[in-house]
Amino acid sequence: MKAGLRSKLTVLYVFLAIIPAVTVGILSYRISYNALWNNTVHSTMQIADQLNNSIETLFADTERFMEIGKSEYVVNYISGKGDSYNDAKEILSLFRVYRSNFPFKDSIKSIYIIGANGKSISERGGVLLLDDFSEKANDLMKELGNTGQTQIITGNISEGTDDTTSHIYVGQTQSLPSLRDPFCTVIVELDSTAIEEFCNSVDIAGTGYFTIFDVSGEVIFGSKYQSKMDQQRIFENIKADTSGNFIDTLNGEDAFFLFNTSTQTNWKIVGQVAIADLMKESTSIARTTFTALLLILALAVILYIYFSNKLINPLKKLNVTMRIAALGDMDVRYNAKTSDEINDLGESFNQMIQRLDALAKQNMREQASLRRSELKLLQAQINPHFLYNTLDTILWQAQAGYNEDVVEMVDALSRFFRTTLSKGRDWIDVETEINLVKDYLCIQKKRYGEILNYEIQVDKAIYNYPILKLTLQPLVENALYHGLKNKRGGGTITVRGWEQEGNLLFDIEDDGIGMSLEKIRELSNELNSHPNIIEAAGDGGFGLKNVNSRIKLYYGDGFGICIKQREKGGTIIHMCLRR
Repeated sequence: MKAGLRSKLTVLYVFLAIIPAVTVGILSYRISYNALWNNTVHSTMQIADQLNNSIETLFADTERFMEIGKSEYVVNYISGKGDSYNDAKEILSLFRVYRSNFPFKDSIKSIYIIGANGKSISERGGVLLLDDFSEKANDLMKELGNTGQTQIITGNISEGTDDTTSHIYVGQTQSLPSLRDPFCTVIVELDSTAIEEFCNSVDIAGTGYFTIFDVSGEVIFGSKYQSKMDQQRIFENIKADTSGNFIDTLNGEDAFFLFNTSTQTNWKIVGQVAIADLMKESTSIARTTFTALLLILALAVILYIYFSNKLINPLKKLNVTMRIAALGDMDVRYNAKTSDEINDLGESFNQMIQRLDALAKQNMREQASLRRSELKLLQAQINPHFLYNTLDTILWQAQAGYNEDVVEMVDALSRFFRTTLSKGRDWIDVETEINLVKDYLCIQKKRYGEILNYEIQVDKAIYNYPILKLTLQPLVENALYHGLKNKRGGGTITVRGWEQEGNLLFDIEDDGIGMSLEKIRELSNELNSHPNIIEAAGDGGFGLKNVNSRIKLYYGDGFGICIKQREKGGTIIHMCLRR
């Protein structure tokens, strides 16, 4: 740390404080503008969707009235097969039931059922009317056609009244299964004020409003602030698309328009709001942001000198401490007198030096332990007792004239020691390790005869994966000496291997004398205590704990062996290795 750091910080501050302040001011304005714009577009779209859903819900509920046309009372009344008076009463009851269950019952003006034969029945305000229709009703039936689909038509077919309100008609022409031609038409007349209530109940940015066009461009609902020319111009901009937004100028004022199309009615729902109303909040945000930046800049100038001293002096001290550590002194420590980030950095440096020192010492211990483990493992495999007993078995077989058995044992013994040495390599593939186990069991089978049986059930899909040499054979040897050797009548050793979730799993199972749960817990505790320490091999070979320690030293603490009690007697040694 040199004396020139303070001057560099001063120059850096002068250039970087002003430019970022101006940049942040501009960006804050643009970000606030865009954020407000996007939020308004999103909220307006949600409002439009809400309005659209309300309208579609209205017509979906209205469509249920079409079921009345399929009633047996309607069929009998139109066809004249039943009691017309009673059928009319029942139809009126149906009208009342459907009307009472309709969420928008106040918007229903009339319900019409018009027979193809000219016989008709309707209900207006709870009053039943028979054969009381205008010529416009026939025009409406023609417009509905014979599609059998529910259709929505706007207009006014009510004659003889002073009502000039545009009405909405939901109708469907129906046929009987036994007839090919239309039988009757069901029409529900709705007052357009229901749509107006929906539109008036929503709001866009305080001053915005909605306009609704039908398929032909006629206005279902429009604002009093719009002229016919404005409405026609808006429709021309949106009629080719189903949804979107755009900016246009109406009456000398820029306005934002957002629209979508009802999938049920094909009506266009258009939201409109003046751009100036959208920008009021963004201007306020920008003004507040610029004021805050000026205050922050002034405060930064005042505090610069104070904090530069607080920054530079501790950094000098930390730099000196690091240089000493770089020369190899692992006992050096940073002694902090502050409680800031530099202090945290110094504490982290102290922890790092302490950890590095501990890791270096641990690595030395582990390397020494690994060397001891490899030596003890080799000594365990070249066990003089094992070699003597094997040679003794070969001798008496040769004397007895069992030449083929002698050849097989010598061949297996040769392969066993060749694999054990394997030119000093620590890693071999799974197939080689399994062959080593087979050679060992072949030798012991010749020695113990019917006392020892074995099975190898290893998935060949894992044969090519690398594995630490001599991980399975010591466990098989342990199963023989501690599981089967002292069991009357002998038993079977089973070796299983498979891949699961990226790991190699092995089970060495014997049906020997087994262990109590207390003994298993005791051995499990021994396996987990000092897992990186290699102990001297016992009479049974390399030992479970040494195998477990060797696995953890090579693979990590997440891998190793565990002991399980076999349900039908015996023991299972489960081993997990990284693939």
